[in-house]
Amino acid sequence: MSVQKAALRERTREIARVFIRHGFGFLLRDLDWRQVGKGDEGLLVAKDFYTDAQQEKIRTMSQRLPLMLEELGPTFIKFGQFLSSRPDLLPDFLLEALERLHEQVAPIPFAEVEAALDGNLPSWRQDFLQVEPEPLGMGSIAQIHRARLQDGRVVVVKVRKPGVVDTIEVDLAILKRTAAFIGEQPEVKRIIALEQLVSVFAHGLQKETDFAVEAVNMTLFARKLPKDGRIRIPACLPEWSNQAVLTMEYIEALSLEQALKQPVALRKKWARSLLDSFLGQVFVYGFFHADPHPGNLRFDLLGDVIYFDFGLVGRMESRMQRLLFENFLAIRNLDVEGLMNVSIAMGKPMGDISWQNYYEDTAELLFMALDAGHSSGGLGGIMTSMFKVAQRYGVRMPERMLFFAKALAMTEGVARRLDPDINLERAVEEVLEAYVRQQLEVDFSVQALELKKKWQIFSHELPYYVSALTRGEKRIPIEIGGMEHIGDSLQRAVHTVAYSLVIASLVVTAGIMMSAQGAFEDLIRTTGYLLLLGAISASVYLYLRIFRQVRR
Repeated sequence: MSVQKAALRERTREIARVFIRHGFGFLLRDLDWRQVGKGDEGLLVAKDFYTDAQQEKIRTMSQRLPLMLEELGPTFIKFGQFLSSRPDLLPDFLLEALERLHEQVAPIPFAEVEAALDGNLPSWRQDFLQVEPEPLGMGSIAQIHRARLQDGRVVVVKVRKPGVVDTIEVDLAILKRTAAFIGEQPEVKRIIALEQLVSVFAHGLQKETDFAVEAVNMTLFARKLPKDGRIRIPACLPEWSNQAVLTMEYIEALSLEQALKQPVALRKKWARSLLDSFLGQVFVYGFFHADPHPGNLRFDLLGDVIYFDFGLVGRMESRMQRLLFENFLAIRNLDVEGLMNVSIAMGKPMGDISWQNYYEDTAELLFMALDAGHSSGGLGGIMTSMFKVAQRYGVRMPERMLFFAKALAMTEGVARRLDPDINLERAVEEVLEAYVRQQLEVDFSVQALELKKKWQIFSHELPYYVSALTRGEKRIPIEIGGMEHIGDSLQRAVHTVAYSLVIASLVVTAGIMMSAQGAFEDLIRTTGYLLLLGAISASVYLYLRIFRQVRR
């Protein structure tokens, strides 16, 4: 649906009013939003956002930033959470402020939930025995209610809020237009492709609002992850799920705060299961839960970890898996140059790099991590710092690697809260050892299959190709460079070969005639001797001719 110009102008005015009300009006001045409500589309223009964003005024006022974004609604809440995964771009004080950003929203009336169900799941009144009016959880995009099906099963129904898609569409249009202008400022352009950043965010947010995508992710996780009694995924019920409604099984489990009150042995089991599961998702299956904060995790008394909310899922192709493996090895071995090379292979250098300074900063990062102990910041913290150093020297990191670093840091943080004595390094090494064993098996089997496939194609196609060659339907393309310089020599060589073939024919014929028997035997043998003599004379002539050409 196209964004209406009137809605765009009105929303732009509303954003400006919220900025002013929370004390960020000076940003409007620096952005020079003088055309708000005056232009055809209410476009925002900027002078120098990046410079003013470094001012001390932002530092002291950053505490109000979460409240402002929460008031602006789902798009800006999600954008703030998205930016909190970019430590390579934002200073620490802004990251700390954004990490306190929560979707603290008031519940919508149950009548609106019923209306949303009526519009998107018309059969729900017949299929559901009850939907509890009191929500289990509230978010900026959806509201969650416990329900009971006619067959007695207890389920959870996630309902998308009415009008949220239209609001997000307008907000994304404003963000994209603003990013298009600010992204052209030299100070910003050198550091980040802002338009691309907003585009990645918009693409992810639009997927989050489509619960059919989340249902697919849930099914994929449930199918791929091992049934080893450590990780559980709620079963999705597709017959009562679509783009706006997601129905899944209800699992009774503990929140993190409740889990922290359980016996030490159980907490240790949860911590290790969580860490092993996340690393296995990345290195074994190639996809991972990209938002494992405590609100999306639950723990049952059997020691299982339950994942919820699969709107954000990261994917890791085999090349990135190998680079991550090399990255962890470089950290473990304090290999500064190896860590630099991996960073550059992961990212995209944007210009000349001061290699000596880059090396010194990377070495300082590694040795400071060693002095502090990896357990203090974890591998996620080290990778985050590594990305900051790389960004400082003009190496842009792909978004999925930044999501991974943040998700790893979240996972390590929860695991450390459950078990303060957990050996994060040993847990990582065990998963990497399993990854190496898997890769050896996969590489061997893949190579064998590829070799078999190529042989089958070759053996099948060769007879047809040879047959086509004999019929003149195909030719073997041969191209030799520099032919224009050797044309004469090639012609002489062809003549020489032709003479040689004639002489060889004469010798063979002479040999046959010289061994003849029967009638006219003497005449035939005499003729053979004459042919042989002529062949010898021609050979001597040809030899002298070749010798003269070589001497030239």
